[in-house]
Amino acid sequence: MIAGFALLLLAMSPAHGQTAAEAASGLAAFNGTWKTEFHGHAFVILHLSEKDQKLIGSCTHSRSINWGRDGELTIVSDETTEDKVLDARMSESKLVVKIANAESPEDVVTIELKLTGKDQAEGRLLNLPPDTPKQKPWLFKRS
Repeated sequence: MIAGFALLLLAMSPAHGQTAAEAASGLAAFNGTWKTEFHGHAFVILHLSEKDQKLIGSCTHSRSINWGRDGELTIVSDETTEDKVLDARMSESKLVVKIANAESPEDVVTIELKLTGKDQAEGRLLNLPPDTPKQKPWLFKRS
């Protein structure tokens, strides 16, 4: 079970091998509001905006998310919270977003987004405990 996401204030530095302009250009592709749903219920909404060649924003998310051994989501709580984005960086062609948990500052949640279309991306959680089943990607849509 993943309990609580935290919204992080994004601070970005260029990815290895990229100039600041190239990294900022990659970040611009992720500007906007990204939402993923489970049975019609939004359980993660990333609000990202570009400022001074950095992404800043927040994340509204379900407090509890569970998935089965097959990697499919099974339960998403109706209770939500909003947290700040701590960091958002390009890693190759993917955006890695770190979100701190306001209730548990040492518990940082990391989401990786990979563009699959103009307004679509696949997302997944990174740095999960070793015994966690491999999750299937979540489909995010920009609104």
